[in-house]
Amino acid sequence: MLAISLIGCSEARPESSDPSAQSPAGSDKVAGAGGTAQLAGSSAGSAPGGAAPADASSANVGKIGADAGHAIFDGGPDEPMAPDPGVAMPFVHSLFTDHMVLQRDAMTPVWGWSQPGDKVTVQIAAKTFTATADSYGRWLVRIGPFAAGGPWTLAISGPKSVTMQDVFFGDVWICSGQSNMVLPVSAILNGAAEVAASSVPHLRHFTVPERAQRMPHQSLSGNSSWAVAGPSTTGNLSASCYFFGRSLEKKLDVPIGLIVAAVGGTWIEAWTGGPALAAIEDFRPAVDALATAADPVGNNTVSVLYNGMVAPLLPYGIKGAAWYQGESNADNNTNHASPDQYSWVLPALISDWRTRFKMGNFPFLIVQLPNYSAPQTLPSEDGSYWALLREAQLDTALDDPHDVSPRSQILVMPWTFTLATSKTWARVSRPRLSTSPTQTRARPRRPRPIR
Repeated sequence: MLAISLIGCSEARPESSDPSAQSPAGSDKVAGAGGTAQLAGSSAGSAPGGAAPADASSANVGKIGADAGHAIFDGGPDEPMAPDPGVAMPFVHSLFTDHMVLQRDAMTPVWGWSQPGDKVTVQIAAKTFTATADSYGRWLVRIGPFAAGGPWTLAISGPKSVTMQDVFFGDVWICSGQSNMVLPVSAILNGAAEVAASSVPHLRHFTVPERAQRMPHQSLSGNSSWAVAGPSTTGNLSASCYFFGRSLEKKLDVPIGLIVAAVGGTWIEAWTGGPALAAIEDFRPAVDALATAADPVGNNTVSVLYNGMVAPLLPYGIKGAAWYQGESNADNNTNHASPDQYSWVLPALISDWRTRFKMGNFPFLIVQLPNYSAPQTLPSEDGSYWALLREAQLDTALDDPHDVSPRSQILVMPWTFTLATSKTWARVSRPRLSTSPTQTRARPRRPRPIR
């Protein structure tokens, strides 16, 4: 059993005044291959709120707005952004391909690049959305909101025309971290059997190509595309992320999209954006030095994996993120964040990702490192680093300022990630720790939680 910590949070989404728009999580059902989403409590022949039954010709049209049964979050503002230097920016961002999952019940961003002033039209489910390319040539339109369901065809037209088939709306999760998040399904115990049994048509996945960059990029490297979970695609997929997504798809019965951005042997500070990391005094010199560093930069340079693998995903609509990392910071190597500093860097990473994805205070799941190695019987400074990092992960979960209740919450469950939908949470109550002690290497460790 692994200890899995859930950052409890409010998603900062407007409340709907329509009682029918406040269905409990997990009540959505995805109808068959052509299907629209059906909310629990509504008959198969009628939409929520007394709407007329859909005729056969409109069987593919998902419910929009309040009829979706969920509060809507608009995703926040967008700012003009210069294109990546020396890169031919694509007309449509490479995240958008056949078989993709777009975030349900949200104004979901779709974007790309053209010439300044170009008009771009996006059509899906008999709805049309338009955008104008900004002064840098970047266009962005927010489509929706749509309830869970599909398949749809997404058509984008302007100076070019692009069509994506087999598109679903559902819940999208980012899976990030180091080797435990990288480990593929084919490499686990009984991996061959798991791969052979991995056909889950409503589970789709996208693996971000590994790339370290000195500055944040908007485009992705490589030729990754969305794939439907099945024996021909899941062998190289992150096992942790796959079992997480499979559990969610089974429990919620809605399409699940998994975006894997993980690299083995990496430090947390490589995944944290420069401005967020520079706000912690210990890391400011390293962040400043990055601007003049020579290319190529190594994977364990501050912010470089955020720049090359997370920043290009912005502002894709997501439901939440799952984080499985820590082993590479759990020692006395002074070149990286110590376990004590980890308790500052992890909250900074979470806050930064929430801000930049513009999807509110979305759920951020932390997989706590396992209780590894034999128990110590004598005091040992070297042997305590692993325990200190586990405590830093726990502290982050307990001290998140966006809890769903006045008391922080922690989950300990088997490795299935069903915690993402659990209604029964094992609560751990204790006084909230201070949020503003001195952020330096010499600062005292936080006190142990009172349990």
